[in-house]
Amino acid sequence: MWIFTAPHSYLMRINITRGFIFNEEQRRVSYEIYFRNGSRLNRNWIYPMRAACDDFREVFPDAVILFNHFGRSVKRFLNLYRQTGSVNRKQCSSRSKVRTEENGEMVRQVVTDNPRTSITHLNQQVNLPYETCQRILKNDLVLHPYRLTNPHMKFSERMNLEDYSSVNGLLTVLTIMMLSLTTFFYEAWFHFSGYINCPNWRLWSANNPHFYIETPLHSQKVGVWTAVSRRIVGPIFFNGTLNAEVPFRNLKSGLKTH
Repeated sequence: MWIFTAPHSYLMRINITRGFIFNEEQRRVSYEIYFRNGSRLNRNWIYPMRAACDDFREVFPDAVILFNHFGRSVKRFLNLYRQTGSVNRKQCSSRSKVRTEENGEMVRQVVTDNPRTSITHLNQQVNLPYETCQRILKNDLVLHPYRLTNPHMKFSERMNLEDYSSVNGLLTVLTIMMLSLTTFFYEAWFHFSGYINCPNWRLWSANNPHFYIETPLHSQKVGVWTAVSRRIVGPIFFNGTLNAEVPFRNLKSGLKTH
């Protein structure tokens, strides 16, 4: 556990720079102080922000605020006053409800006509947000999505006796020829150092055990290739890079059957 200590002035500066929140009275007083400190020079009005900040601190001695933050806040109050005629924020209007009875009935009608309509197509048809359509379906209409499956019909329902004879004969031919027409092959690498590539291997522990295994950078290894069809081809041990030509060359060369 790290323990950090700092002078009181540093900690105070951190708390100050987080920002000062003006209440309604402080907004009004800061606005009045800003214009009260104004003076006219050569037909131009000058409003010293430093003097306004000092007067604000005298009126509100408990308010801890930096000069830069005070200046930015007063400028924001001025822009707000020019737009709305008040230094207070406008009352935000409440968000209109989207999940109304009319929208719920509209969604119900679309789903009734086509129960397989997705939410993406639904929100395009009713012109409502995706989340709103999802809430209407789940909370208002109490509908749940179910995955559809295609079950196989019973053999007696979809086939007659003639179909059964033809399919049975085709199955016999395929059974005889399947192994002759299909070859399954695979290659693997074996390291002499005992290294095994286990990317999903995990070690459960309450704390970090800092466990490690030392392995050589380039360990010696051997490649093994084998194939299975009507007969077993291999295994074949090789060194070097295994490319697509090796399996076909081994199959064509007529290797010894094991």
